[in-house]
Amino acid sequence: MKTLQLIACALLLAFILPKCASGQEGQTGKTGEKTYYYGVEINDVLCGYAKVTSVPEEKDRKTIDKLDGTVSLKLSILGGGMDLTGTYLYLSDPSSEQFFYNTTTVETGGTKMDFTSEVVHDTIYFESVSAKETKKIPGAKNLIIENPLTTIHIVKDFIKGNATEKTYSFYDPARGEVQEKRRR
Repeated sequence: MKTLQLIACALLLAFILPKCASGQEGQTGKTGEKTYYYGVEINDVLCGYAKVTSVPEEKDRKTIDKLDGTVSLKLSILGGGMDLTGTYLYLSDPSSEQFFYNTTTVETGGTKMDFTSEVVHDTIYFESVSAKETKKIPGAKNLIIENPLTTIHIVKDFIKGNATEKTYSFYDPARGEVQEKRRR
């Protein structure tokens, strides 16, 4: 269980840190396609990287953002005794920057975990194949369900608005849970 908690923490860091770290953007082949590269630090030690490719696509006659990402963490550098690789796919609405579909795979040693989240109307359906767990989470319209490249709520409240502190309800796609986070 301790190993799964460590993996979950590392996964969360891998998805949160790219928002905070500086990255390098590159243009690739498809129109509108962009690839971002990030270094991942934990406790001031560079121990991995993240690569995220964003490309607009058409789905049901609407333009959506498709994000494909890979995170590689060498936790053995930190004395963790294992390394971690995660891959994910997010499909999101470019106007709200909220995702409506996510699938994530995390591999470490001989362990593989798969998570899927899908937003249908006002409900999030979460499935973890490896943990044999499914959840149905109502109230999606009141949650922040953002893709890993955006923080539209921070821009709206702190940069464009005049907030100095705010508490948000986030959906965590790695755990299939709603979490409260206070930002300053």
